[in-house]
Amino acid sequence: MTPQIRLHSDRGVATVRFSSRTHLNSFNEEFLSELATTLHATSAHPDTKVIILEGGASFSSGQDLKEVENGINSQSKPADFMNSLYLPVMEAVIRSPVPVIAALSGAVVGAGMSVALAADLRVASVNSWFRPGFTSVGLVPDCGMSYLLPRIIGRGRALSTLLFDEEIGSTRALEIGLVHAVVPDSSLERDTKAVARQLASSALALRLTRRLFGESIWEDFRAAFEQEVAYQTEALASRDAGEGIKAFLERRAPSFQGK
Repeated sequence: MTPQIRLHSDRGVATVRFSSRTHLNSFNEEFLSELATTLHATSAHPDTKVIILEGGASFSSGQDLKEVENGINSQSKPADFMNSLYLPVMEAVIRSPVPVIAALSGAVVGAGMSVALAADLRVASVNSWFRPGFTSVGLVPDCGMSYLLPRIIGRGRALSTLLFDEEIGSTRALEIGLVHAVVPDSSLERDTKAVARQLASSALALRLTRRLFGESIWEDFRAAFEQEVAYQTEALASRDAGEGIKAFLERRAPSFQGK
C-alpha cells in the first residue's frame, strides 16, 4: 500500500509531506498512525535539525468525518481514538527536539489547523485559509486547539473564531499573528526551506531554546487535551453531533436542537 507520508531530508532539513488518500488530506486512523511514527523517528534522527510539515495543494481539512460517523454508529470510544492517535502526533510536534515549520496551503481546517498551531513557525501561501470546523458540525475544539489558539491570537479573538467557526484568509491570518509570513503560492516551498536552512545553520542554543519552550507547555497542553476529550465525548453522544456530521456529509445546513 502506498505510504501516506513522504519524507525527504536535505542538509539537516527534513520535509514531511502529507499524501493522504482521502480528500484534501483529511486525517484517518492509518494516516495518523503513520504520521506519528514518522515524526518521532525523524525528530530523533541525529542529522535532523529542522522539520517542515507540508500538504501540497491543501495542508489538511482535518479529521475524516466519514470515519467519525462510522465510529459513532459502532459505539467506539472517542477517548481511545484521541489518545491513541492524535495525542502522539501532537506530542511529536510540541516536544520535538528540533524546530518545526508548517508550510500551509489551501485548506487548514479542524485537526489539521491544530497540528499547524502546534508548529513553531507557520508560513502560509496566499491561497491558504483557516477554519476551526468544529461547532458548525456540533463538536467542540479538540487536538489542543482550545489551548493553542488563544495563546497565538488572544483569548477574545480565539473564542469568537471558535464559537462562530469563522473562516480566516491568509491576509487576515497574518494581521492577527496566526501565521508568521504569507508568500506567493508558487514560492511556498522555496521560501519555507530558506527559513528552515537558516534555522538549521544556527547554534545549538537555538534547538535548546525550542526544546525549552516545548517542555514548558507540554503538561498544561496535555491537561487541556484531556479536558477537550471529555467534552468531545459528551458532544459526540448528542443528537446535534449526529445531525451536524450527517449534514456536512450530505452538504446541507444542519438543524440543531441544542441536545
